Formats: sequence, C-alpha cells, structure tokens
Amino acid sequence: TRKELYVPFSGRRYIITNTGKILDSEKKEIPVEIIDRSIFVEIDWLLGRRKYLLSVIVMFTYGSLKVPDHLLDLVEPLYVDADFRNLTPQNLIYRFKTPLEVENYPGFFLIPFYVNYALSKNGSLINIETGKEKQWSVTSTENNKKNQKGGYYFSRVLNDFGFSKCLFLHRALCLVFKEYDNKVQSLVVNHKDGNPSNNHLDNIEWSTYKENNNHAIAMGLRSDNKPILSKNIKTGEIMKFSSINEC
Repeated sequence: TRKELYVPFSGRRYIITNTGKILDSEKKEIPVEIIDRSIFVEIDWLLGRRKYLLSVIVMFTYGSLKVPDHLLDLVEPLYVDADFRNLTPQNLIYRFKTPLEVENYPGFFLIPFYVNYALSKNGSLINIETGKEKQWSVTSTENNKKNQKGGYYFSRVLNDFGFSKCLFLHRALCLVFKEYDNKVQSLVVNHKDGNPSNNHLDNIEWSTYKENNNHAIAMGLRSDNKPILSKNIKTGEIMKFSSINEC
C-alpha cells in the first residue's frame, strides 16, 4: 500500500513515499541523481540547499534514524537486499562511518539503532537525555551451557522506533566499535574465549549463527551435542563428527 509522509522539518514542502519517491508540495516528483551506487536529491532541508542521500531522508522520515541533523553526513545507509534502488523503509538500515562520540559526554559513543543511549569502550551505558548511567543485568547461569562462565549482560532500553528492547552489552559494543554490513540483522556476536562475561573489544566479533555454534562446539560449551561415530558399510571407514547435526 502506497504511503506518503511529509519530510520532518521541511515546512511541509517535501513528501516521501514508502517506495522512496520524493515529491514537492504539489506532489510532483523531484528528479534524483545516482552517484556511486547511491541516490541523491537536491532539496532545501536540514543543512540548507544541497544534495542529500534519499535513503537517509527515507529513514529520517519513517523513524528509523534519530541522529542529530549535524551528524547526517556521518550516516552510511545499508540496503538489506543489497539493492540501492530499493528505498522501502524495511530495506534500509545504517551504520556510522566512524564511532560518534557524544559532544557532552567524552568517551561515550552513540549506539546505532539506539541513539538515545551512548556507550564507552569499557561498557558503561548512559541515557543521553537524562545523563544517568544505566545498570546492566546478567542472565542466569542456571541450566546454562556446559562450562559456561557467567551470564550475558543486558539492559532494557528504547530503540529508535520507541519500542522497549533488551539490549545485550556484547551486541551494543559491536554495533558501536566493530564494522558491520547489510547482513548485521542476521548476525550474532561471538565471544572468542567462550566467556560471555568477557566483553573486551578484542574478545568479541560478529559471526553467523553457524560460526557461533561451531565455535561453541569446539570450545566444549555445548552439552547438547554428543560425538558421533559413523561407519561406511562398504569401505569400513569410521568417521567422527562433533554432533548428530554435523554427521
């Protein structure tokens, strides 16, 4: 279903559709320009009359981008399906070109998708609006994976859409300090030493679910997997697998 919204702070001069078309106040489509696989439009908006990334305007209008206007040029759009021409809101996410330190809070950096909060490299979390530090809770270690040391740190926060979410410290750190691509929504964070309480930056990394699972097996953290021996009835060869799934 086609949807149209006025671009915020434009004095109702511009309209963005949920298909990525930009219109003037008379609903005439404004010409765009493709530069280096990005779509730009020249309008008079937050930073004056200039070329803006159309994807950034879409995200800003449809609520998935809440950064202050002076930081817009440091936002890099990412396209979930890798098609830069698909400017539907659900296909657009972003990353910062560099970690963005909060002006009044030295050592604290904006968290992508949770820009009401800022994070330090040692894991301290603050609410930018109140200036108060938020505390981390820890998931229970009861009935947890074999040999697991400690739980995962998390805090209840509001995302850029205003919905309450459970934000894990290791993921927040990777969002801020580890580069990611358009597949970030399908990635998890791996603790290299197998200890979820060790959230030093050199101990965490982005990984796929499969990579994370294989790492847990290799580290002996999966008690639900049993070694499997498989015999080839024709050759007599016996092969060993770390789990029935791998077998």
